[in-house]
Amino acid sequence: MKTTTSTVFGIAALAAAAALTFAARGDPLTWTGGSATSDNFSDAANWSSSGSHTTPQTGDSIVFMGETRTSPVNDLDPDLFTFKNLILSNDNSAGFSAPFTFSGNTLKLSGSITAVKAVTGSITDVFNLDVVDASQSSAFVMGVNGSSSRNLTFNGSVSGDSGSWLETPSQYSGTIYFNGPISGFSNFYRPNGGASIFFRGVNTAFAGSGYNLNQGNLYFIDADNFGPAPKFRTGQGGYSTAGSVCFDPTNDVTITAEVGVISPSQSNNGLTLWNRTAGTTVTFTGNVVERGTANNAGTRLVVDGVGTGVFKGDFTTDRMAFVKQGSGTWILSDEIETCSMTGLVTVSAGKLVVDCTLQPNQRMTVSANATIAGKGTLGAPVTFNSGSKYEVTVNGDGTPPCSSPHPISMPRTSSSRTPSAGR
Repeated sequence: MKTTTSTVFGIAALAAAAALTFAARGDPLTWTGGSATSDNFSDAANWSSSGSHTTPQTGDSIVFMGETRTSPVNDLDPDLFTFKNLILSNDNSAGFSAPFTFSGNTLKLSGSITAVKAVTGSITDVFNLDVVDASQSSAFVMGVNGSSSRNLTFNGSVSGDSGSWLETPSQYSGTIYFNGPISGFSNFYRPNGGASIFFRGVNTAFAGSGYNLNQGNLYFIDADNFGPAPKFRTGQGGYSTAGSVCFDPTNDVTITAEVGVISPSQSNNGLTLWNRTAGTTVTFTGNVVERGTANNAGTRLVVDGVGTGVFKGDFTTDRMAFVKQGSGTWILSDEIETCSMTGLVTVSAGKLVVDCTLQPNQRMTVSANATIAGKGTLGAPVTFNSGSKYEVTVNGDGTPPCSSPHPISMPRTSSSRTPSAGR
């Protein structure tokens, strides 16, 4: 959002100085908020510096801390000023300020936006301006290092170069909200750490390699938030660091991306998919694939939530376990042509509908108060724990459509039945 706010110092003079000194710059300027008249970036009284200048110039890293003027206004022309890093060094303690709220002209950076201090209590810094990655290469890092109570909210647009990717810092475990549009980045990368990242604006980014999530949680409302990513993958082969991809839809949603799962073994979660809204359906049409494991031990996919989820793409790996959690219903649809997984299927809550054909050696266990249903073909004998259910609707010839090469006791009429333990 480029605007034309007035400045205390002439833009042309500042830009000329920036152009002359760019190669030598990178000096950190620290915001003190000392001006008696304005919240503007261009006001020298708002800054302190150990370098040779006291107003921001192209190439500078700008640091924000202090307890006065915590609503800085970027009144500098983004066509003339590109900063290196914006560093948030506030932590809610005495002398280090409450949260900052930024507004004004587009903020162009060639480095990153990071919050570097652990906080007292919780703190959320807000960007009510557009942010542009001007690095034109590698990663544009946005996030917080090492604190679960540090949060960032971006209400303006966030855009990058097609050759760069959007990344959050390793070990960060706070929350980031992207409420505005995201564009230009080739992919999204989330290293280790339990961060929660919410995508709430229109997203046209990540069309390269999609979402790569070692650990943490991604949240979407609909396909517009998810964007054109061709695939997403979560987890790590050498570590039990599961990732979650969560949907809070207001209407039914279809995601066409490939679903990739990585984990050390079939006993470790690699990915949990959520539909957290009852009465809605999230449909995945891409294939479900194994994208990494340790010592060929396989992976595990978990589905959860109170809503409905549907898989229509093939399960292409035989080394995958599958767990159904939550009170909602998840469906392995009849559009699945090949379901190669042979790991244990566990229905621990809610309902799993099998309308496809499972492998003959596909083991399954159904927990108390959980239900298995569908018109497909089950694999190896199903273990029903006490209090579990299976639902069957008979065909016209009196045979249940959900079949198995192994004996499974099913009712001869349309019903829901609770078997005894072990049956």
